Amino acid sequence: TKEKWGRGCIILPLRNVAGEVVSLYGRAIKGSSHYYTAGRSGLYPGYPPAATTTLLLTESVLDAASLYQLEGLSVLALYGTNGLTAEHKTAIAALTELEEIILALDNDPAGVKATEVITAELMQLKPGLTLSFLALPEGSDVNKVASQAENVPATFGDLVARRKAINLP
Repeated sequence: TKEKWGRGCIILPLRNVAGEVVSLYGRAIKGSSHYYTAGRSGLYPGYPPAATTTLLLTESVLDAASLYQLEGLSVLALYGTNGLTAEHKTAIAALTELEEIILALDNDPAGVKATEVITAELMQLKPGLTLSFLALPEGSDVNKVASQAENVPATFGDLVARRKAINLP
């Protein structure tokens, strides 16, 4: 029998620039499978506000959902290590007040490599932008750190305060 889409998953909405739900993302509760509706479009948790000055990019939708309770910081989920899409780039390019992007990708070999690749893409997209990254524990990701934190806002406030600048050529 064929499994039904989204069964046994946490389902989160992907939104277009108008804030409308246009696609869905599913993450299996058991295991690590990801599901998107056909023809995926939209961003999670949505397009950043126009007045965004600092944007935190996470590697996954679940990572961004883990930071939902943070205030004063715009968060945008990528769709994996190769998940900086044309739609993400359009949303970022439209942020005329943007001063800094903080990358919060997994601290594993794939996340470290993706940070380098995405940094190069962002430098081309928005020259002069400050780029930094969160120094997550080795082998960890945003969701794991958040799930182990007693106080998620305090833990991530500290990580953001101690972010590391990416040395640009």
